[in-house]
Amino acid sequence: MSWFRIALLLSLWILTTGCSGKGFKEAEEVSGTVTLNGQPLPKATVIFQPIGSGNSGPSSSGSTGDNGDFMLEFAGYKKGAVVGKHRVLVTTQRFAPRSDNPDAEEEIAPDLIPDRYKTDPVTVEVPAGGTKTIKIELEGPPPKTPGSPQDRSG
Repeated sequence: MSWFRIALLLSLWILTTGCSGKGFKEAEEVSGTVTLNGQPLPKATVIFQPIGSGNSGPSSSGSTGDNGDFMLEFAGYKKGAVVGKHRVLVTTQRFAPRSDNPDAEEEIAPDLIPDRYKTDPVTVEVPAGGTKTIKIELEGPPPKTPGSPQDRSG
């Protein structure tokens, strides 16, 4: 399991378990758009993870619509993200329970995000007062998948 998937699962766990709200800054409303190679990226999950000293708080996440627009929430109900610097993780990979074994999952949508963003994520600053104009512009080819024409390893 890649570190990116582990980070994604950990972030989602933190979001669903909530936070007491002690020790972190107030959240500000945050929205924006995600593009991949200049085109809107629909059906993606966007996660903002606070980074840097003095920027504690829960991660925030949102999903993109057909035009790549997203709005962040944290703790499953409050809109926004904490003020400060964030690491941004984006994925289009989705899983669902298998029909033959509901305890196991199968991939229902591949990750289209270029591999370089998994090792060197985009960072953004959430300003005091929030923003509706964050642009996450991703560039590059999709990751290689075993058996794809891009996969020349055999």
